[in-house]
Amino acid sequence: MSDEICLIAATMRENNIFSIYTEDDDFESIPWLTVINPFEVLVD
Repeated sequence: MSDEICLIAATMRENNIFSIYTEDDDFESIPWLTVINPFEVLVD
């Protein structure tokens, strides 16, 4: 996991943000974070 992902995740947790809309799969390794890929919804 990159330093940028860690910094974003730490900042989110400090500010009580527990979900993120992103296409980046690296966020899925953070257990307390709900990752929503907005492009998966469009692929039906």
